Amino acid sequence: MQQDEGFSLVEAVVAAMVLAIGAVAVASVLIGALDLSRGNSQRVQAAALMTAELEAARGVAVDDLPVGTTTRAVTQQGTTYTVERAVAWLSSGAGADACLVSTARTVTKTVGVTVTWPAMGRTQPVRGDTQLSPGPTSPALTGQPGAVAVVVAGADGAGVLGVQITLVGPTPSTATRTATTSSTGCASFPDAPAGTYLATASLSGYVAPTQAAAALTGSFTVVPGRVARPRTTLDRSGAITVTTTAPSTTPAGVQRTGMPLTLDAPFSVPTTRRLYPSCATVPAGSADCLQEGPGGTTHRATALFPGTYQVRGCSSSTAGGVSVVVLPGGSPTATLPFGTAVLQGPNSGSGALPATVYVRPGTGSACAGAATLAISTSSGTALPLPDGPWQFSRYESFSSSAATTVTAGQSVTVTVPT
Repeated sequence: MQQDEGFSLVEAVVAAMVLAIGAVAVASVLIGALDLSRGNSQRVQAAALMTAELEAARGVAVDDLPVGTTTRAVTQQGTTYTVERAVAWLSSGAGADACLVSTARTVTKTVGVTVTWPAMGRTQPVRGDTQLSPGPTSPALTGQPGAVAVVVAGADGAGVLGVQITLVGPTPSTATRTATTSSTGCASFPDAPAGTYLATASLSGYVAPTQAAAALTGSFTVVPGRVARPRTTLDRSGAITVTTTAPSTTPAGVQRTGMPLTLDAPFSVPTTRRLYPSCATVPAGSADCLQEGPGGTTHRATALFPGTYQVRGCSSSTAGGVSVVVLPGGSPTATLPFGTAVLQGPNSGSGALPATVYVRPGTGSACAGAATLAISTSSGTALPLPDGPWQFSRYESFSSSAATTVTAGQSVTVTVPT
């Protein structure tokens, strides 16, 4: 007898249970996926709210943005988000090397935003922050110090090491602070109160373009929280030794008396010309003179800033003379030809000359202002002079005088009137 095939009741129950277990597993996965999708959507919304809050803070003037913590609720797509904003001032950079930083004291307003929402579970809040810098006139900078970075460069523009910088101020105070330049030529003065200052730079054996032993920066202003960067120039001093020669046709009995020369210095301030009279005609110790060597024919100009100088006589023309390059610490030499003025009396005889003849630069001379020379005719009647216009008189007042132009390398006869 054949039996009917099919599922027993037990088999049907087991199959139903297996199907139910599978359905529960699938449902669990679907629910998890939905939760993840919803969580991602909420986090995206929270990030957008955080970004919008930071952008809103950036759109407000820094000084108008209130300090403290504020919260607000925002509902989007059925979820209520809490947006918290914390604002605070932050100061940093005290005592920093002014040569290495762009700001002396960094004062910023920090804005931090945190966004949360219900049922976050293990999801982290969305956070973001930004820093806002106040303007130079912000009340937040009141009382904040600035800084000074003094830069000293040589003639070639490179920094000079070991220069002592003296900072004076702020005015009206005359208080001083000192620092020494680094290999970059910079000296740092951190935490300098706001105000007006002056700085000087000095180093033994160095001179400024003005030929002064110390270089000045000029007055400058320190602004709260900012670095003032005054610059000045200093380099090793050089010297020029000038030998003057008289024409070969100069008669015997040449008067060897120190004479003024003109040194055109393109770096000098405020004028490009410095007059160096003979040191024999100015008070002892004067720096603005040419030192005479043996025989009265060698002159030396010292404490010169590196550069190209024009050494010439007293002619107003700059075409003559000798161009001399002075390197840092260098001592070049130059030879400058003089002319000769041969003195005679009104009757063409030397016996008619007075014991003393007075000589001074004439009208239009580049040596105008040089001291009047008193020439003793007993020592000779031929006088080597730099080229240019000259006046000759037997009277110190020059109430009666003769004028002539001396040309380098030539002799000229001068009749001294009575």
